[in-house]
Amino acid sequence: TTVLRRQKVRERCAREWPPVRLIFVESICTDTKLLLRNYMLKASNDDYKGSAPEAALQDFLARVRNYEAVYQTITDAEGPEEEEDETFHRLEGDRRISSTVDDLSPRGDGERQPR
Repeated sequence: TTVLRRQKVRERCAREWPPVRLIFVESICTDTKLLLRNYMLKASNDDYKGSAPEAALQDFLARVRNYEAVYQTITDAEGPEEEEDETFHRLEGDRRISSTVDDLSPRGDGERQPR
């Protein structure tokens, strides 16, 4: 996604009542074998029903390239004015990079609360 698109999500969530706690999760994978396996799974879903497997995979790879061309990673500069308003969580391989992320655990009443 892009910075502008995330801003639109923030604005939409800000209008909700009761308030919505916004969490962006970004997962970055550079393992080409894992990516190819996932792309092949995606190319076999209903979007590509009736398509030849290789054509479906090539189409999906083109979609990925188009997405990569416009994608903007989440940065601290996008962070919330108040820490409790929003969080982001980035996964890069086996590394985790977080900004204002609180673990959430279930309470007895079914609600979730910061730990």
